[in-house]
Amino acid sequence: MEAWNKASRSPNQFAGGSDKLAILLLLQGSAGFYLHRDSPAQLASAAGYLRECLEIIENQAAPEDQRWVDFIRQSAVMPLSMFYLEKAMHTDEEPSGTSYEERLRNFTASAEAG
Repeated sequence: MEAWNKASRSPNQFAGGSDKLAILLLLQGSAGFYLHRDSPAQLASAAGYLRECLEIIENQAAPEDQRWVDFIRQSAVMPLSMFYLEKAMHTDEEPSGTSYEERLRNFTASAEAG
């Protein structure tokens, strides 16, 4: 999947571009959460893939693709919110000055509004 991810970022590698990259990131992030539950670094990497997926669909999806966007958002939000919840419950660290609890609150508010 990582090789496919790198190839998809190269110009002219995929027809359709961003939608296929968003789906790939969703799959890679979801697989990372399933396969690497005991590895904080791998979970953080999986969360990064899901955040990037959400960023792509929020910024590049056409209005007529709303059903597709809703499906991708829902599929990415569940594992990502669990990641933030686990971090909020088990750590006092604050990434970039924002607590995980605050990130979870902001994340769920934006997911509900989306």
